[in-house]
Amino acid sequence: MANIQISKDGEVKLRRELEYLQTVKKAELEEALEVSKHLSDAEQKDAREEYEKAAARIAVLEELISGNIPGKDVTSAGTGIKVTLEGLVNLMAELDYLRTSKRQEVKEAIKVAKGFGDLSENSEYDEAREEQGKVESRIVELEEMLKSAELIDESGATDRVNVGSTVRILNITRNKEIEYHIVGSTEANASLGRISDQSPIGKAIIGEKVGSEVKVETPAGVIELKILEISRT
Repeated sequence: MANIQISKDGEVKLRRELEYLQTVKKAELEEALEVSKHLSDAEQKDAREEYEKAAARIAVLEELISGNIPGKDVTSAGTGIKVTLEGLVNLMAELDYLRTSKRQEVKEAIKVAKGFGDLSENSEYDEAREEQGKVESRIVELEEMLKSAELIDESGATDRVNVGSTVRILNITRNKEIEYHIVGSTEANASLGRISDQSPIGKAIIGEKVGSEVKVETPAGVIELKILEISRT
């Protein structure tokens, strides 16, 4: 097993986020929990869930900072998913939350539903069991992803586009500038300007340098792009 290595800059980012979560964010969520006691069951559940997710993220940040990093399956070297440091934290925090808080919550829901009587006509029981199946499937999926995750070096060179790059592009076809952050497939979010290296535009600009012009075939037709600037965030 080979460990994922976190850079000094990455560790600084983790420490900053941890400090924020342990102070400002935790206080906000604790206040929200108190307020929710006077609200509906659904609102109480939402407040509790947000608090538990933050707690899971804090635990993960503490693990990473202390050097407790998930091992990488060396048999999958070169074939794993590429993730930024933020993406790695997101995956680990989601897994921690599902394994602890969510798994227990679903077990309690099943226990309560069983108390309603005949299971053959018990919709609450059916829903709880279905939710349990989704949770366990997602846990397995996250465990497999983390086994072969490849951490992107976000402090690397900026002479060519790579995963982790922030790229300012001119859409020549529409005469419009746009900025993209190239990420792994698990982190893509087009509405936030985060595109996967496996997307049409991502594939077209990976390996290119400032000044390069590329043509990209998209569902809306062929567009022509020019790379104006490459940086690292």
